[in-house]
Parts: sequence; C-alpha cells; structure tokens
Amino acid sequence: MYLQLGVDGFRGLENYDRTTKSCAHFAMLHHLLRDSDGLYTIIYDTKTMKLAVNVDRSRAALKWRDIVVSKKDPPLAFSQANTFLDGDDVKLKEYAPTSRGDHPELGRKRHQIVEK
Repeated sequence: MYLQLGVDGFRGLENYDRTTKSCAHFAMLHHLLRDSDGLYTIIYDTKTMKLAVNVDRSRAALKWRDIVVSKKDPPLAFSQANTFLDGDDVKLKEYAPTSRGDHPELGRKRHQIVEK
C-alpha cells in the first residue's frame, strides 16, 4: 500500500498543470516525503533516467493501521427492489436490506422459477 502511494505520486506528475500547480497524487507523495520521518526515499538514476520509490518497511505505520481497522465502519446494507406484473398493474416489491445483499424470499422464488 505504501509503495503504491509513492508510485501513484510519480504517475500523478503526468497530470501536473504548471499554470494551477495542481496534482493531487503528487501532492500526497510530496507530503509523505516531507513528513513521514524517512518512510519514503526517492532514488533518481541520472544515467538510466529512472526513478525508484523505496519504502522503509520498518517505519510503516502498522500500529496506526490496527487502530483504523478496529474502528471499521459497519458493512453497507444492500437492498434491491423488484417489479412484477399483477394483471395490468406494475407492483414494486421491496426487501429488508442485508449486508450480503441476499433475500431469502427472493432466493426461494428464483429456485421455483428454475425448477419449472
């Protein structure tokens, strides 16, 4: 993850606008280089014209990650309504939302349709 942030920062230079001086990914990389206490180093090889992002894994904020993971948001609840014909009328059937997005009642109907 940390390495990807660094690489995305360099790739963000493709979108750099000199007039507005805006480039969000590069701005994040610049901040990480300045304020991460040596987590990132950039190596520029003038002979090969290559850039490399190095991440000091011993400095990666794993304890911060543990805190973030412990404060995880509850799973999203999904619910999708179905429409069906009742004679000449169109009816809307709604279901209670679940974190998996499945509906026991709808599942039974699907199996009944397949069995016919």
